[in-house]
Amino acid sequence: MDRPYQDVYEIPVKLIINSKEGQMSVEVPSPELPAQLQSKIAEAVLATWKKQLNKKAAPWGIAATFEWVASNFAKLLMLDAECLHPYEGCDENDCTMRRYAIGPPAVQAAEEEDDEDSEEEEASEEEDDAEAIATAMAGHFGSVCLAVAMDVSDEYALWQSLGHWSVYAEWFVALLLAAAVASAWRGAWLVLDATLWPQRPAASAALGLGWGVVLFGILGFLQPCLAAVANRVRHRRVLWLVDAAYSYAGFWCCVLVWRGAWQLWDAALGFLPESHETGPANMRGAWMSHWVGVFVVLCAGGLRSLNAPPMLILSDTLPPLFGARATCGLRGFSRPLVRCREPPQLMPCQKWHEVVGLPFHSQEPKGCEATPEANAMQERLAALLLEVEHHGGDGRKKLSPEEIEQKKKEAEELGDKFRQLSKKERSEINKTRKERAGQRLAKTGSKSRKFEGEGATSKEDKKKKNKENVKKRFGLA
Repeated sequence: MDRPYQDVYEIPVKLIINSKEGQMSVEVPSPELPAQLQSKIAEAVLATWKKQLNKKAAPWGIAATFEWVASNFAKLLMLDAECLHPYEGCDENDCTMRRYAIGPPAVQAAEEEDDEDSEEEEASEEEDDAEAIATAMAGHFGSVCLAVAMDVSDEYALWQSLGHWSVYAEWFVALLLAAAVASAWRGAWLVLDATLWPQRPAASAALGLGWGVVLFGILGFLQPCLAAVANRVRHRRVLWLVDAAYSYAGFWCCVLVWRGAWQLWDAALGFLPESHETGPANMRGAWMSHWVGVFVVLCAGGLRSLNAPPMLILSDTLPPLFGARATCGLRGFSRPLVRCREPPQLMPCQKWHEVVGLPFHSQEPKGCEATPEANAMQERLAALLLEVEHHGGDGRKKLSPEEIEQKKKEAEELGDKFRQLSKKERSEINKTRKERAGQRLAKTGSKSRKFEGEGATSKEDKKKKNKENVKKRFGLA
């Protein structure tokens, strides 16, 4: 049974005036909100409405009250903490984030039984059942070790994991990627057989294994170095290409190591052929198999799937149980062309070290952290994106993706232009409006309110303008 928790995108509010004496009330007729939350929202809105009454700008305070409700949308929904239910959702970039759904308070746990004797009897019966199961299993396997894969509550249902079409779509993508990876490995393996000392297969295997070890060491040293300079790159979309090149180099490291170990065992057992020499047709087929597999994986956005040990290592002692099949989910492959439009997301330095399995020390140079120029650019971009998000309330329309890209380019050009200006030009740009209009002639007297230059106005001009405004206001003009 579905739980009555849901996201709330609007709060309907009714301001009711019952009589001319000023009897007022507020209703929140929303089926999405629990009754106790509706009453608290109504009380808060009513208190604000009473404060807005008898003001010159709006005597009834209706428009001001509605504006207050719109600006305090989140606060009103959080008036009753019992009606907030956290869950893990996704933002616009498909990143995990904590969100809150609105619904009635969670059902309290069942009341404890008063009869302690019955509880002891039930506990003893459960222990007897567990011992009987362990004894029966021990007869087949010798020893029993029961482990819990996840904490399953009474509300958990199997359909929560397998009742969505996206799960089966992700399985199809996994099988497609597996076939593409096998094709790429086959082609690379046959190419090495035909080009790397084909007359002596055993020596070819040993030589390939040595090259794989050297390449693994080079990639191991390059990994933290590339991560350290990633924040200093001006055009961050280039990092997608660097990451793809690193994954492809890791693929050849894996193929060399696997092929070397595999064929050395064949040579030791006498199964290795005397020569790997092949014709041009086999060579073309090998290259075709390799590039078709790489192309499919690249288009799907899963080039890292080409890698295997020693590039990717998993431990059985770490959670989760049954983690031999793991995936980033269908959302990781739903937008493969996002790399052409958006730069990659960079992680904090310590978090990156934890994910890739490298030790982190605070005494290390803080290369992973952003430079002051990068921080300034990030603040500017955040301000532009904030302007995009806050639309509708102040009459501004939401920007399209093309306009967002144009804003980003303008911010980058502004940063480049500002760094190229001289000190005098920067001080001229940073002047206020009054400083550009002119300099103050004296600190006292009538001249203290007068400026010279473009945009300056006299005291007589201000009086004349005020009189015209009064006439327009009262209809005398």
